[in-house]
Amino acid sequence: VFFPICKGDPHQCYPDSCPGGGQVDHVEPIFAIFSNHSLDDPKVYPDDVILHASDQDYAPYYRKMNSLPDSLEMEGNCQNAQPGFGKNEMYPCFDE
Repeated sequence: VFFPICKGDPHQCYPDSCPGGGQVDHVEPIFAIFSNHSLDDPKVYPDDVILHASDQDYAPYYRKMNSLPDSLEMEGNCQNAQPGFGKNEMYPCFDE
């Protein structure tokens, strides 16, 4: 699973779930990580992809790993994501 931020959401943890702080909005399953490089390599390459689900529908979503980072303002990679419950979970991002 991963814990992304979603456009239009408050970026706050569920009560008592982030004792060290942090910003998250949702919990989503990751089914696979695809890479032409060793998974021991911490570098993110342009062709690295994850397969995840939104937890709102039954569709699979393939995302390039380098499309996931964004600011809390979500004006970068996620600027075109639709805000709101049942929409934003399909195109989440990670806090930079």
